[in-house]
Amino acid sequence: MLKLKATLEIERIERDGRREVRELDVNSWLKAYAQFCHGNWADLAGALGPIITSPDGTTFIFEGRIANEDKFRADATATTTTHGIWVGTGSTAVDRDDYTLGTKIDHGNGAGQLYYQACVVTAIAAISGGYEVVISRQFDNNSGSAITINEVGLVVITADYYGATKFMMVLRDLISGGEAVANGGSVVIRYKLQWTA
Repeated sequence: MLKLKATLEIERIERDGRREVRELDVNSWLKAYAQFCHGNWADLAGALGPIITSPDGTTFIFEGRIANEDKFRADATATTTTHGIWVGTGSTAVDRDDYTLGTKIDHGNGAGQLYYQACVVTAIAAISGGYEVVISRQFDNNSGSAITINEVGLVVITADYYGATKFMMVLRDLISGGEAVANGGSVVIRYKLQWTA
């Protein structure tokens, strides 16, 4: 029997190319993830579907039966910030009912912004005792000053009862002590999902 384990890996890249990596255990699956699983497993349709709160605070009825190719996508092109891995400066404790970051860092090269590169999902890979998928995104700091990341979240694309594209945050984690990204530096955030015996 395989168990799901998630790890948050943070790789800081300095201007001179030096790299430092640290890993944190993930214990922050959010309510929307459970609602998504329940809606699909129970084949809920119409008004029976779970009501999920999007990162913008609006709600929608999730439809498990919609044949939508974007039902649980996390990959995103560079500069796309509707979904994929997000980073923020908020430090409020994680609550299972969270649906967004405390304070999301906007995409860009201006003051207080980080440049969001593509969010990439690897192919499933065999590891000792199981399998692994890695979701990663690089953030570049061209803002003119250091920026500290205190929180990370994963937002996926889904669909509502009418087949319209919606978004939901399924993971949110705090970074103990924060991760300072120097001006001219970068950070790569990786959610490593492992199914192991």
